[in-house]
Amino acid sequence: MVRPQKLSVGSAVTANSMSSRVVSTSYLGWSAIYEINIGGNTKVRVNTKINGTAVRESETLDIGFDSADCVLRREANLRWLLKSKP
Repeated sequence: MVRPQKLSVGSAVTANSMSSRVVSTSYLGWSAIYEINIGGNTKVRVNTKINGTAVRESETLDIGFDSADCVLRREANLRWLLKSKP
């Protein structure tokens, strides 16, 4: 699991990168929340500062993360978290 604000986008990506496509964008002043399709039906959210031009819907975007920002969950705990959502 990686928090949305810990994902890097565009030229800021240095490690653990993948290509993706922007599904939707929400602008919040000088920052944006991108909902991104990383393949198949898998989507993630990225919360980032806008440096220059914001990315628009349907554009491709490189995203990445530092392995130090990752938290691994056991499958049993993940099932419990999914079942406990309202």
